Order: sequence, then C-alpha cells, then structure tokens
Amino acid sequence: LQAEHRAYRASMGIPLLVLDTIGVIGVVGVLTAVLCWYIRRYQPRIIRNHARAIAIAVLLVGMMLFSQLAASGTRPLFIFGIAPTILTGMILGIAYEPRFALGIALLLATLTTLALNQGLEFMLILVSGCTATCAFTGPVWTRGRLIEIGIASAMAMFAITMFSGVWAVEGIKPFTYILKDGVYAAISGVSSGFV
Repeated sequence: LQAEHRAYRASMGIPLLVLDTIGVIGVVGVLTAVLCWYIRRYQPRIIRNHARAIAIAVLLVGMMLFSQLAASGTRPLFIFGIAPTILTGMILGIAYEPRFALGIALLLATLTTLALNQGLEFMLILVSGCTATCAFTGPVWTRGRLIEIGIASAMAMFAITMFSGVWAVEGIKPFTYILKDGVYAAISGVSSGFV
C-alpha cells in the first residue's frame, strides 16, 4: 500500500520533497493556529503579557528542539524523545492549570511525533504520558509530589507501550523490544518528575 502511494505521488509530476514540505508546513501551520486559539481562549492573560507569551514559545520550541537533538543518533528515542514533552506538560500544569497544560502538551506531542517522523504508537505513548501528567498536576507543595506525578506518567506510558507493541501498529516486534521500549518510556516519565 505504501509503495502504491509513493508511486501515485511520483506520478503527479511534483517532486516528492516539495509535496512533503508543503504537507509539513500546512500541518504545522494549522497546529500553530490551533495553539494560538487555545491560548487566547483559556489563558488570555498570556496574550496581554508578552513576556509570558515569549516564555511559552521559547519553552515549546526549546523542548521540541531538545527532543529532536536528543533523539538523533543511537540514544533511546523512548527516553530522550518523550521526556521533554512530559516535562513541558508538568511545567505548564504547575505554572497555569492542568486543563491548559494538557491542551498545550497534546499539541506539542503531535508536533514532536511529526518532527521525529514517528507513527501512531509513539503518539499514543506521548498522549498517555501527557494526560497522566496533567491529570495529576495541580498544587505542588513538595518535591515528592512531582516524583509521584512522574511515576503516574511512567505507569501510563509503560502500559500503552506494552499494549500498542502487542497490537503491532508498525509491524510485529519481539516481546523483548516491546518490553525495552516500555521500560525506556517509563524511565522518561520518572526522570521528568525528578527534573
């Protein structure tokens, strides 16, 4: 099916690189517009305070770049590609509110999945981690609470990694690889709590 899709795209007469670039720019543009609307709708004080808006923009772009840089090479993607997104949800949940943090973290998860050229399995893991993190984030009075949030996120991501690995979205994987990815995803959740 993928070979047929590539052949169809090649027959259109437009270079594939141009089509890919147009597609990525379009998706990122729409997601950025949704992000701006979401911030305006749920946190209008960010629009009025330019320092806050710049801080959030720097946080999002910085964490996405960190995911991109950390996931390059031979390092485990399920630790270094996931942790910055979970950490962003945690920071925004503490600084603002869990609902706002969840919306921003989910949009960042989508952009990170696209930036790292990952599939549905990776996106599901990020969504479960962000949801667990933001659901448990609220008033944080002790450092131990942050670690508890990280553990909750780790448990959610481990479970989704195991189930989606068995479900075999991107082909059949040996159980040892699924388990290893699950452990790496759990480590990223716990490490976000410690960070």
